[in-house]
Amino acid sequence: MQICAHCGAKNIDNLKVCWQCRRPLQADPLGQVSEPIAPYRPRARGIRPTVGIAMLLLFAAGIGAWWFLRSPEAVELPSVFAGQREVFAEQAREQERLVAKEFDLSSGYAFYGEPGTTPLYRLAVFRGLHPPYTSTFLVGHFERSMEGSSFSESVRVSEQRIGRVRFVCSRVPEPDGMLGEAGVFASFRWCSWQTPEELGILVDFASRDDATTLRLTRRARISIA
Repeated sequence: MQICAHCGAKNIDNLKVCWQCRRPLQADPLGQVSEPIAPYRPRARGIRPTVGIAMLLLFAAGIGAWWFLRSPEAVELPSVFAGQREVFAEQAREQERLVAKEFDLSSGYAFYGEPGTTPLYRLAVFRGLHPPYTSTFLVGHFERSMEGSSFSESVRVSEQRIGRVRFVCSRVPEPDGMLGEAGVFASFRWCSWQTPEELGILVDFASRDDATTLRLTRRARISIA
C-alpha cells in the first residue's frame, strides 16, 4: 500500500499516480515532483462552435437570397436576344420601377431591336410572386400596359407544360393599330412562361410563325435562369 505524500490518500502498490489528487506517488529520477495531472472532466454536450457558425452562415445566406430575389435589380435580362440589341432602355427601367413600387415584386423589362427603329421584341419577367399577384393577374397587367393594343382579341394557339414550367402562347391576328415610336405594329405573337414563383412574357413582333415565338420564349427563359 502506498500513501500519497500530497494528500494522504491510500493507493495500491502498482499505481504511479494518486487516484485522489492525481499527483505522482514517487519523485522523478531528478528528485523533482512533477506538476499534477489535471483530472479528466467529460466535455459538456451541446452545439459545437463549428456547427453554430455553419448555421449562422446558412441563415445569412438565406436572408441574402431572399433580398436578392426581392430586389428589382435581381432579374438580369440577356444583353443580346435573338441577334438584336437592347433599345429604349429608359422606358424599360421605368417599367421596372413602376412594378417594384406597385406590386413589391422583382421585375425586369427589355426591348430588343435596332437602334432608332421600332423594337422587334419586348421581354418582361416578374419574380417573387405572392398572392394576390399571381401569373394570371400579372398577365392582365401586362396586357393593359400595352396601350392601344388589342390583347383582348388574342387567340390562344398553344399551351404545354415542360416539368413545372407552363408555356402559353397567343396571337393577335388582326392589325391592332398599336403605335410604336417609329411606326405601327401589325399582328404579333406573344408567349408566357409560368411557375409558382416566376412569370415571363415575350412579345414577338418579328416572327411569322408560332413555333418560332415559343422557341425564342424558351431560349429567353433559359438565358436568364
